[in-house]
Amino acid sequence: MSSITRLLTDLASRTKGMAALTRCGATGASMRVLMWVFKTYPSEDRLLNALIQLLVIRAPKEKQFALKARLCGILPLPLILVKRSTHRGVLLPLLQLLKFCCTKG
Repeated sequence: MSSITRLLTDLASRTKGMAALTRCGATGASMRVLMWVFKTYPSEDRLLNALIQLLVIRAPKEKQFALKARLCGILPLPLILVKRSTHRGVLLPLLQLLKFCCTKG
C-alpha cells in the first residue's frame, strides 16, 4: 500500500498527473481510504502519513476540497492525529490539511 501512495504522490506532483487525478476522483477516494485505514489500522502511522501528504499536495488544486472532506467525514481525523502525535514532521502536514479543510469551501 505504501508503494501505491508513493506512486500517487509522484503523479500528483506533476501538472498533467494532477489533472488526471482530478478527473478520476482521486481526492475523494484518497479521503475514503484515509478514513478506512484510520478505522481499521489506527497504529499504521507510515501509511496514514503518506495519505495525508498526498491530500496536502492535492488540496491547493482541488476547488471543492473542504466540501469533499466534510462529505467523507475526515474533519475530526486531523485533530485526533494532532493530539496523538509528538513528532514535528508529522504535525506540519496535519496542520496544513486542517488549514485546507477550513479555508476552502
